[in-house]
Amino acid sequence: MKQLIVLAAALSLGLTACSKGGEATGEGAKAPASKAAATQAAPESKAAAPATEAAPASEAAADEAGGDEAKAEGDAPKAEAAAADMEAAKTLFTQRCVTCHGAEGKGDGPAGAALNPKPRTFSDAEWQGKVTDEHLSKVIIGGGPSVGLSPLMPPNPDLQAKPEVVAGLVKMIRGFGGK
Repeated sequence: MKQLIVLAAALSLGLTACSKGGEATGEGAKAPASKAAATQAAPESKAAAPATEAAPASEAAADEAGGDEAKAEGDAPKAEAAAADMEAAKTLFTQRCVTCHGAEGKGDGPAGAALNPKPRTFSDAEWQGKVTDEHLSKVIIGGGPSVGLSPLMPPNPDLQAKPEVVAGLVKMIRGFGGK
């Protein structure tokens, strides 16, 4: 773009010199000199036009490439956040759920042995097929009574504001389904 401006400035100076030259030689010489300069400038302008048109295309391509980089950079924090949410879900499962449901989700945690009814066995394929993710989320947040189940399943109201962590817990529960 800078080269185009310099070229236009040079042409402008050249036209001015021709005009001044024409004025020095008389009125009749002015028109042909200006006309000749204008004729010479026209092809150069046409040649310069594609460069002007190409510049925005190049800038657009650069912007697109930058956009892809920005998108990739934008995906990295999302992936990190998802990994952090899943890690938080694993920690919560270990701290709050394993006691009753067991480390493998079989309902065989140390406290689960003394409970009646026994804690849910997450590895039960039939149960997995019947329950929705929304139902699981509701049980996790509101406890058993929120869906008409045992009051021994405690609520976790602090997770209401952490839907990504709840989704991680649901994903973990679903992961026990094939075992």
